[in-house]
Amino acid sequence: ERGGGEGMSAREGQEVQRHLLSCRSAADLLEVAEREGHRFDAIHSTTCLYRLAKLRSAGNIAHGDESCRRAALGPLPRIQLRFAVQLATPSATLRQRGWEAQMLANTAWAFATLHVRDGPLFDAISSASISRIPNFRPQHLANTAWAFATLCVLDAPLLDSIASAAVKKMAEFK
Repeated sequence: ERGGGEGMSAREGQEVQRHLLSCRSAADLLEVAEREGHRFDAIHSTTCLYRLAKLRSAGNIAHGDESCRRAALGPLPRIQLRFAVQLATPSATLRQRGWEAQMLANTAWAFATLHVRDGPLFDAISSASISRIPNFRPQHLANTAWAFATLCVLDAPLLDSIASAAVKKMAEFK
């Protein structure tokens, strides 16, 4: 059972996660992020970013929408910073459950979908991903490569690692 974020019980953490997953608009997500973002753990941060990007890619948020601008000026930078710090100190629980690969890939995908290029964050994602590439599923490999390419972030060591892992997992790709 996963714990909660900073200052949160496991039950409170699960409740925040349910709220994030039930949000149907950027405004709803931003409300949760503004209210609870200071206590987000890596899973909450990733979920919030991923949901925001999914809403945008599904057409529920138009490019240039005021709520995306508010996210970029408000909680999004704080979430970025928290996530970068969390990348540097991943928990054993996340490693054991295999969340790290999915969180890294989903975060890269979310930022690319939102057209937010953050060099230090992508450096942190790259550094954390390279050592974990053997744990990436084909979807994680594809999403990470797509995100870096979409934002024109050239990272030869990461792309070499992804290519090598993709060749080994070729039969798993659908």
